[in-house]
Amino acid sequence: MAKKLVIIVSHPIQYFVPLYQALAKLGGVECVVVYFSDSGAKTYFDEDFGQNIRWDVDLLSGYKYYFLKPGIDISQLNFWRKDAAELENVLTAEDPDVILLNGYGSRLNWRAWLWAIRNKRYLIYFSDSNVLLEKCWFKRLLKKLIVGLYFFYFDIFLAVSDRNVEYLKLYGAKESKIRFSPFSIDVDRFLQGSKKVEKIKKRKKYAINYNSFVLVYLGKLVSRKRPQDLLNATINLRKEGRNIQALFVGDGHLMQRLKASIENSVDKNAAVFTGFKNQQQIPELLALADAFVFPSVIEPYGLAATEAAACGLPLIMSSTIGCIGPRSIAQEGKNALVYPSGDVDKMMSHIRLLMDNSELLKQMRNASLTIVAKHDISYGADTINKTVLELCGSGGRL
Repeated sequence: MAKKLVIIVSHPIQYFVPLYQALAKLGGVECVVVYFSDSGAKTYFDEDFGQNIRWDVDLLSGYKYYFLKPGIDISQLNFWRKDAAELENVLTAEDPDVILLNGYGSRLNWRAWLWAIRNKRYLIYFSDSNVLLEKCWFKRLLKKLIVGLYFFYFDIFLAVSDRNVEYLKLYGAKESKIRFSPFSIDVDRFLQGSKKVEKIKKRKKYAINYNSFVLVYLGKLVSRKRPQDLLNATINLRKEGRNIQALFVGDGHLMQRLKASIENSVDKNAAVFTGFKNQQQIPELLALADAFVFPSVIEPYGLAATEAAACGLPLIMSSTIGCIGPRSIAQEGKNALVYPSGDVDKMMSHIRLLMDNSELLKQMRNASLTIVAKHDISYGADTINKTVLELCGSGGRL
């Protein structure tokens, strides 16, 4: 008889669903996903993008799921309001062997945690938090008490990055209970989507010079992601006579300010702005670039780097991004060049290095493709599947 895993998640997330679909296909473990809300599965307003969003990928087929509070917009809900008493009825009816919880930032997760403890079920923890985000000593001390209690009852922690491992240890997770499981994506979708691109034609479509060295930014145009750093670097390098352009894929409250920076400068060809683009369009846009730049100052993980690596791009990374590390997607010296967050001059030196060294550029492109192969959803699904079977066959807590 198959063991049963119940996963508790706030809402359908375009990055997570392929993992659930892959888990359902593996067999051996029955996967059930319990969502608090259906936000994400339908059109919703994203404050950072500043517009209504509906994802163009299938989020609801291929696995069993529940919605506890359909129709509720989760964007304005705090810890206490993300809760549904009916969760306990669902858990009792499904009778899982193992529960996987995504973080601790909702009352719903703590409700599931208590149910698992009362009913002597195994618990798996997953989050993308990294230790670099923990700055205030007082908050860290208080958090150690609360999160330490929460962590005590978990049987396995799935760590998505090297910095996530440090975070888990900081709050009490034992190393023996940590399983490395990279934050995974459907690598083949990005790889195949990028291969189909006729670069010269597509660059012309987006008003990008066919022979420019193109740096791509992917994400929300908001302050914490520091897109202005890339724009400033591009403008300065063009002043040096460099044939370079920045491609901004995304939208947000900084869009008009960034565009004004271009309009008010002598050089109006420094950057191209595509606005928001949906999931199916991302691979072809990444394929137009020569390198990916990730300038964020606050980024727990940074899955855009994995998407860029799946399209064979070298990564130029701000030092405060969570997915940097020897086992993570951004491996310094292999497929990534890392600069101190906010240091535009150092970012520029990395860009010059890639522009001037075609052999290094090629090596880093190949390294991205090699590294990302182990960040595919097949690896993530297999890790979770094996972990559930290991727990259920252990006869007690590990």
